[in-house]
Amino acid sequence: MIIPDDLYKEIISCTVNLCVDIFLQKEEKYLLIKRTQEPLKGDFWPIGGRIHKGETAEQAARRKIKEEIGIDYSGKLTAIGYYEDQYTANSFLTETQYHTLSIVFLGVVDNIQ
Repeated sequence: MIIPDDLYKEIISCTVNLCVDIFLQKEEKYLLIKRTQEPLKGDFWPIGGRIHKGETAEQAARRKIKEEIGIDYSGKLTAIGYYEDQYTANSFLTETQYHTLSIVFLGVVDNIQ
C-alpha cells in the first residue's frame, strides 16, 4: 500500500521516516546517483528511499534498485549499518522537519558498466 501524497505530507511532519540506502560496489568503486528531489537535490547519494508497509527492508532495497537504475538485482544484499538524519527540506517542498532513519545495505556486482 502506498500512502497518498496529502496524507504522507502530514505523516512526515510528525514521525520518523524509515528508509533504505544501498551501496552497490564493483571492485573498489561505489555507485552514487544524482538526487533529483529534496532533500539534497543535486547531490550524489546512494540509491535509496522509503520502506513501504508490508515490505521488508531488503525488499524495499531491491525495489529501489529497480526503480532508480532499472536493474533487477538478484545478488546478496548485506545490512551494514544505519544512520539517522534530519533535514529542513523534503520532496513536497513543505516547511517541516524531515527526519529519517536509514538501513544501509551493501551489494557487490560484477556486471554493471
